[in-house]
Amino acid sequence: MLDASPYLGKHTETNGVPLGEYYEKELTKTIQGSNRSIPMDNWFTSVSLADQLLEPPYNLTIVGAIRHNKREIPPEIISLKNREVGSSIFCFDKEKTLVSYKTKRNKQTYKYK
Repeated sequence: MLDASPYLGKHTETNGVPLGEYYEKELTKTIQGSNRSIPMDNWFTSVSLADQLLEPPYNLTIVGAIRHNKREIPPEIISLKNREVGSSIFCFDKEKTLVSYKTKRNKQTYKYK
């Protein structure tokens, strides 16, 4: 284990930073600036965190699932009705890529990088 920080629930002092962003920055302190990629689940993943981690002093990228109700996800890729199982839709914004993959009938997965 390189870095550790206890989760204290409501008593965690984040100085106004969202909890997921706070812990992601705390737990990556020793590798910041190393141009590595950080895998994470949908509790941590957000577009604003991806933007922040791309910039110095962090110089990190993320790969992770993102919740479908995030406002940054374009509504065009949320619609399932006209999509085949196994199909993917890609969205690009500068250094960021969002992939929507339909895994089953009426279900899809979003990955953000």
